[in-house]
Amino acid sequence: MVKCKNCGRKVLGETLLCCHCGYPQSVAKVVPWPRQLWPVTPQQFWKAIMLLTLLLGTLSTVGLFVHIQRGLPCLYYIYPFVLSLAVFLWADLGARKNIR
Repeated sequence: MVKCKNCGRKVLGETLLCCHCGYPQSVAKVVPWPRQLWPVTPQQFWKAIMLLTLLLGTLSTVGLFVHIQRGLPCLYYIYPFVLSLAVFLWADLGARKNIR
């Protein structure tokens, strides 16, 4: 049993506050905040997003081409193509804002 530094009564175990007077019994351990939360620069981030969307766009374009050649429905390949185009334009805009 530990005695409270403020009121002198016994406190159970390793509590943070005294149950009688509310005086803090121990100081909370402070964890230092990391200096760099984002491990890459914004330019690297936008370039990676643009490369991934180019890859997705290329794959969906190849899928569209193959399905059109075989006469199969190609609706499932149009969605990723349009999405990759929209994300690519968003990443390009973000890269241009960070360059200024």
